[in-house]
Amino acid sequence: MHQAQTSVAHYHAEVLPTLKRRQTFVRQQLVRFVDRYHFHPTSAELLRFVQATNMGHYDVNTIRPRLCELEASGWVRHGVKRSCAVTKATALTWVPSSPQPPTQAPLFAEVRP
Repeated sequence: MHQAQTSVAHYHAEVLPTLKRRQTFVRQQLVRFVDRYHFHPTSAELLRFVQATNMGHYDVNTIRPRLCELEASGWVRHGVKRSCAVTKATALTWVPSSPQPPTQAPLFAEVRP
């Protein structure tokens, strides 16, 4: 799939410099949601929470892509599937987590005769 050069330029100029801040914001909001309501939200429930508790414009593209990026880096994980209170569809929930450090094989394998 070919991506327009303007999209690539926009990503590098506008999105990439603020990506870490955006990811941190979404993870903080996930933790706040869990602390307040004591259950793990779907992405739509988290979006509704962010819209209700923060100034500014937030849409699905504020939350969902950041959750996927955070999942890839180990900062959140999928929880159980359940009915979403916002969409009424079955959806995955999101759980804050901490990335595990990479494991390394021992430098010298134990040799047994």
